[in-house]
Amino acid sequence: MLMDSLFLRNTVVRRLLAVGLCVVLVVSMRDRLFPTIRPAAGTSVASISTVGGKVETGEATRKVHFLLPATHTNALFCKTLFSAVLNGYPSPTILNFDKKFETAEEARFMKLAATYTYLDTKVGDDDLVMLFDSYDTWFQLPFEDLISRYYRMQEADLDRHLRAGKEAAAWQEVVIFAADKSCWPNDPKSNACTKVPQSTLPEKIYGPDTDHDERDYKVRPRWLNSGNIIGPGKVFKQIYLRAYGIQQKSKARFSDQLILSDIYGEQDLPISLDYESYLFQTMTHSHNDVVYLMEEQREAPTAADEADLAKEPELVSRAFFRSPVPRYNSDRHMGWNRVSGYCPAVMHFNGNKDPLTTWWGQMWYIHNEDPQTRLRNIKTVRRLGGAFLEDGSFVDWSHMCSKYDVYDAVPMPGAAGKVKMDESPSIDPVAYRLGVDPRKQPGDTIDELKAAGL
Repeated sequence: MLMDSLFLRNTVVRRLLAVGLCVVLVVSMRDRLFPTIRPAAGTSVASISTVGGKVETGEATRKVHFLLPATHTNALFCKTLFSAVLNGYPSPTILNFDKKFETAEEARFMKLAATYTYLDTKVGDDDLVMLFDSYDTWFQLPFEDLISRYYRMQEADLDRHLRAGKEAAAWQEVVIFAADKSCWPNDPKSNACTKVPQSTLPEKIYGPDTDHDERDYKVRPRWLNSGNIIGPGKVFKQIYLRAYGIQQKSKARFSDQLILSDIYGEQDLPISLDYESYLFQTMTHSHNDVVYLMEEQREAPTAADEADLAKEPELVSRAFFRSPVPRYNSDRHMGWNRVSGYCPAVMHFNGNKDPLTTWWGQMWYIHNEDPQTRLRNIKTVRRLGGAFLEDGSFVDWSHMCSKYDVYDAVPMPGAAGKVKMDESPSIDPVAYRLGVDPRKQPGDTIDELKAAGL
């Protein structure tokens, strides 16, 4: 798979890992103290700890800018912030806070301008930038895991670069955007829709109708989504400088997604997409791709499965939850992409907003109904929660979100808020055959795929 273990084959990667993984969290005018971070076992991440707002490995430091564009707080924003705090993320900086816009379209338009201004005035070329939509994003895995996975994706991108016969010195660290199943809101004939690379998922992952579904449910993600982004400050600034220039020359109130997708369509900047939901799970046309499972619901592979793996590792790795990264949180209820087999670090509910109500109770920090655990979590959020404004002032959780009940979760219809072994959450009533099923053994899935001629 895309994230299979890669050997560090040259000094470019070694330099990236030595310098890039040493992170200083930007805290504007006030240091924040965060819990100790431990890297996931088996990753290339060195020993990481966060003290006084710094993540250090003893090699070098790198600033991290965690940005959330939001004109106001509400229950949805506070759920996003709540999930970030419990997963060890630094305090974010809010862009465009308390600013008034006449329409949602204008707010999206001004999101781009505010991001450009922040990047231009506060971000260095070697900094790391994370930008997320504020009202429909939930963080699922720890901050350290997002960072570890980010660098694994950089290793994979460099590996593709070298395999293409290109010089290592010509490679640049890429900005990674989330991937969507549809090209929106751009002209279907534009470069943004027609000139972008194909998905790295297998060509028949959804069966014979893969990429030919008029409703887009069986389409592999390959188009840019601007709601979840992570990457180096240098390239981030190149992208947004161009986007801001386009925006300022246009009389129309184009959304940031339209402009950024057009830039990606030109294929002349180091941009990559997360096709396999390794970092970001977008939800437009993808609700049926996601299943919430406790780790113990997944059966261990048998000897026959291991034999299948040896014969056809690529197919098996996609047909069953086998990942080069370690299993996460065996006692936690997690959302998995059952097509790629990954447990995404971030869930982005673009498109239909119903799951923002019905799926919140599925997230591990809400699904766990133990009173002591809930009390411990809310104490953590009250102590560490909050955000910086663009002027550097800090607003804590009590002033920002105390009036909202983040534990107010509506059960999913017919499931009492919990997913049983033989169920999967979906707002699409029309069932369709996925190419894989996470509850089947690899051998069974391979037989089905072969029988279907895939």
